[in-house]
Amino acid sequence: GKCPVTEGHGEDRHIGNCLYNAGVGRHSSRDIYGREAFHQFSPQQYIVDPGLAQHDIQHYFKFPQSIGRECCSEATISFHYVDPDMILVLDHLFYRLSVYGRLKNMDKLQDLFEAKTVPMP
Repeated sequence: GKCPVTEGHGEDRHIGNCLYNAGVGRHSSRDIYGREAFHQFSPQQYIVDPGLAQHDIQHYFKFPQSIGRECCSEATISFHYVDPDMILVLDHLFYRLSVYGRLKNMDKLQDLFEAKTVPMP
């Protein structure tokens, strides 16, 4: 079929190929500044100790990846390798607290990604 089941790593790639074979267009997951919304490593590897993952991060991607303070889109969607306790901490920080004096401009977030498909390599 269009979506053969495979064993091992690379499930993200397999899902992407399956969607493409089913007629779903590919879209970039980078914002207009080139920062990723989906992250294949933990937040710590991108922000706290970016040197630890720099080789791994650059090795896997077609486009250069930012690490450190500019690693992540303001509209980040997910990180891999986040344990359940950290998920609870992040949920609390993101959805239950507000930084004093900082208001989010939701209209700006809507314009953070371009609605265009990415050609096949």
